[in-house]
Amino acid sequence: MPVYGKRSTEIKQGLHHLLIAILDEAIKDPPYDFGLHDGHRSLEKQLEYFKAKKSTIDGINRRGYHNYLPALAFDFHCSVKGNTWDNEKKEVDGDPAYLEEIARHIQEVAKKLVDIKLVWGGDWINFVDAPHIQMPFKFKYMAEKKKLYVNTN
Repeated sequence: MPVYGKRSTEIKQGLHHLLIAILDEAIKDPPYDFGLHDGHRSLEKQLEYFKAKKSTIDGINRRGYHNYLPALAFDFHCSVKGNTWDNEKKEVDGDPAYLEEIARHIQEVAKKLVDIKLVWGGDWINFVDAPHIQMPFKFKYMAEKKKLYVNTN
């Protein structure tokens, strides 16, 4: 059975407890090996991603799902045939879109386990973010209401 590596395990600990439960179940039988490469982000890191055009959210005027603690989003990568994929392509060297298959697997696990429809960034139109999965909007709304974020300004 696949397990998370050290880095993924550390990232996972900063996530919302429901995301941790979903990921713990999803790793048991994934379509491809995957790991985590981003969870909670400080506002400074979010601003860095924004300036590099890796995000449309600056973390100051609007908080992203990564900017809460516990985080309401994570980014993942796929490891297949000795390569790590964390891109948005539908096909990689003739192989299928690994990230989409993993994202759909994680979404199915979430629906079955806790009856939540996770949002996948690969479904977005204006800013496709295939390595990104987040909780539905109602969780971000409650996080704002209860101030469940770390203010690093």
